[in-house]
Amino acid sequence: MNRFRRMFSRNRMTADLSEEMRQHLDEKIEALVATGMPREEAIHAARRAFGNATLTEQRSREVWMWPWVEDLWADVKFALRQLRKSPGFTVTVILTLALGIGANTAIFSLTYAILLQSLPVANPNRLVRYTFSDGSMDIGQSGSSYDELRRRVRVADLMAWGTAPLTRTSKDSVKEIHRALMSGNGFAVLQLQPYIGRSFGEQDDVPGGGPHGYQALLGYDYWKSAFQKDPNVLGRTLTINGRAVTIIGVLPQNFGSVNRGQTTDIVLPLAFDEVIHPRHPRRHAPNFMWLTVLGRLHAGESLQSAKSDLAAIAPQVREAADPTHIFLDGFFKPFQYGVSEGRMGRSDLATTYRQPLLVLELLAGLLLALCCANLALLLLARSSARSHEFAVRSALGASRGTLFGHVLLEVLLLGCAGVLGGLLLGWLLAHSLVALLADGATAMRIDVAPNLVVFGGTAAAALLTAVVAGLFPAILASRTMPAMDLKQAQTATKKIGGTWIVSIQITLSLVLTASAFWLGSTFLHLFLKNSGFQPQHVVFSEFNALDTKIPPAQVAQEKKEILARVEHTPGIQAATWMSVPPLEGDYSRSSFVARDQHGAVHLNMEIWPEWVTAEYFAALGTRILEGRGFTQQDNGAGAVCVLSASAAARFFPGEDALGKAIYSASGDLAEEMAKSFDPENACRVIGIAEDAHFSSLKAAPEQSVYKLIQSDKTSALGMTLVVRAADTASAIREIRNIAHNVSPTSAAPQTSLFTEMVDASLRQERLLVRLSMGFSALALLLTGVGMFGILARRVTERTREIGIRMAFGAPRSAVLHMILFSTGVQVSIGLVLGTVCAVYAGRTMHGLLYGTNAGSLWIYLDSVAAIVLICMLAVFIPARRAASIDPMQALRAE
Repeated sequence: MNRFRRMFSRNRMTADLSEEMRQHLDEKIEALVATGMPREEAIHAARRAFGNATLTEQRSREVWMWPWVEDLWADVKFALRQLRKSPGFTVTVILTLALGIGANTAIFSLTYAILLQSLPVANPNRLVRYTFSDGSMDIGQSGSSYDELRRRVRVADLMAWGTAPLTRTSKDSVKEIHRALMSGNGFAVLQLQPYIGRSFGEQDDVPGGGPHGYQALLGYDYWKSAFQKDPNVLGRTLTINGRAVTIIGVLPQNFGSVNRGQTTDIVLPLAFDEVIHPRHPRRHAPNFMWLTVLGRLHAGESLQSAKSDLAAIAPQVREAADPTHIFLDGFFKPFQYGVSEGRMGRSDLATTYRQPLLVLELLAGLLLALCCANLALLLLARSSARSHEFAVRSALGASRGTLFGHVLLEVLLLGCAGVLGGLLLGWLLAHSLVALLADGATAMRIDVAPNLVVFGGTAAAALLTAVVAGLFPAILASRTMPAMDLKQAQTATKKIGGTWIVSIQITLSLVLTASAFWLGSTFLHLFLKNSGFQPQHVVFSEFNALDTKIPPAQVAQEKKEILARVEHTPGIQAATWMSVPPLEGDYSRSSFVARDQHGAVHLNMEIWPEWVTAEYFAALGTRILEGRGFTQQDNGAGAVCVLSASAAARFFPGEDALGKAIYSASGDLAEEMAKSFDPENACRVIGIAEDAHFSSLKAAPEQSVYKLIQSDKTSALGMTLVVRAADTASAIREIRNIAHNVSPTSAAPQTSLFTEMVDASLRQERLLVRLSMGFSALALLLTGVGMFGILARRVTERTREIGIRMAFGAPRSAVLHMILFSTGVQVSIGLVLGTVCAVYAGRTMHGLLYGTNAGSLWIYLDSVAAIVLICMLAVFIPARRAASIDPMQALRAE
């Protein structure tokens, strides 16, 4: 403790020590003078007797405190002074590090938030998730499956979480809110405590909500925005989907949902589904896969024991969940029950972005390696300029370890500054990436705020980069030979080299540039691809009815009136209702069967069914290749349909499908229906339409069947209105006005442009191409700057040699060839290595490419051309300077 206190009174104690030593010296001098010795001689004699005062003072200070602390602080101050003397170098190094670290911080923040971060609940590692998957798609659990799993699973307590359309009515407005339903035991399983208030329990998760009605918890962000964090909100009543619910609590601040990327405005018991879907409740239905099922393992149980337990009960669960065998043994037959880690909840974002994020991590790592190489070149150049300084310090007694430590300390200080700059830049870039991912999506919640994991990773990467880059220059500085370096105008880097770093830069730049070209080509192919639609001037409007208990006939009448009014609005070219909008990630499949002219039966259980009204093809812009589309006259004229070109070829290979019939089938009964061809299921083909992409632009176009729905049955149709209009902004206003006038108890429709939906479907590709292009541009810039610096240094080092050569008659072209030859060798080596590495990088990202491949010769040629162009620009000024050296001036300066 005394040493610790002395650290804060060091100046006073040092002054006291000096004063005390002066007093002792004065007393000795006076004593010698008193013996008759002359004062001048007495002073010298006293000093000889006292010894080295400075050394004595230093040893006294070492007793007071730790010597290494004082030495380190002195070295830090010296390093800061040296960096302050070279502001251009310091700023350049910090910016280089900040760019590389910032890119890695942003990508790692996003990767951690999507792929690695646990749910903000107690003991998340004890959670497991029960899945229903075919190996490539995880669609969640049905209510009946959840009930059976919870009844039979022995190793864990299970809870269910689902989303549903909810609207809140307040005064005269109706607004759609982000919503979730949770089983009554959900808070106990998650061990989640409300921010304020209390949670509902199993006694509240019953039809009607129990004796006190339905109770709800608000999301923290919704409580903050809609209620200004009013603690008196508890006990208030909200009207949700026409039913009064009581607010009993607020969710924790950092909890959004058990589904990664979603946010929640309000959480209600699972039984509230009876209010949302009164005619077709999903709560216990075997054919609605809408629930995320999590379990908390009992003490002593593990993931492996949960898997063993599920394997033993899966057949009984399947049987009890769907006794009819129509659904789980029909279309869902390939899907199997499974169990996996549940600490991250359910994340469709992880499924979608796992490979893109891993590729971006690889590219960001390559960029950081390039920054490391560029930093090494900068440090080598600085060591060259300071070779005389190192020689002088060495001649004055500085050890090799001291020189090595001083250079490395400067690098570490630069690394610390790079960490701060990288964190700030990475935080800004990470939020931009989240905004890019959320473009066109709803309720996107990804927490990329810096945390200990991200900060630790960033700091470790920055300091490791700085140390790796500064190790070689530090070693060169410690190998200074004073006798030679003070006598000769030579640099340490000239003796040992460093031009090999150029090859590393070229290699890394070529990989990054080729990756950017691949991903850019993929995006361009998808952007220009014919989707089967004409998205310009098309508006989609999603309707959500508030009172779902109104009779189907009234729903059909309202939809018919909305469509009629919209069609008669000036500026509207076409309007239609459709069941499933395209490019929104929805999944729709049905079974159809047909018999060709030879009697062969063709069954297809992978048909995309689309129920539409008459003006569908005019509104969406899908071309009719043969026959015709739907008209108003087809209403009531029997079941008619239009096939996509691929569906027509599948049902009637080599034949004309017009006028023939197809028949709907269902599940395992498809074969029996194929034999009977029940006329009740028949649909006459009146047209062939071009293939269209409903689920994804990257996937093959769906084989589609378009069926005309009668106007009195549109209550069963999806609530999506599609309008084609010359002025989309005016059309959106008219749609909202008409919807409010016809159905004032419904929320305002959610409108979006079709072009926005197409752009949203390319979010993944846009993210990849923007970042890869940015990384590539930065890589080319760093490579050009690095090559320029090393060539300029080489010309400076060889000025005397060039002067002698030119004095003996060497032409300027020979000098130019001498300077460029070694650089050309390094560039060639880098291009060869870069091509090999780019081949492996292309194979890594093969699954992300479309319309191009990793073996595309043009991609490599374009990448090499970009590298060569940057190299030519970088070597122009140094080469011109070398060729213009005046030999007499060079020799005179030498």
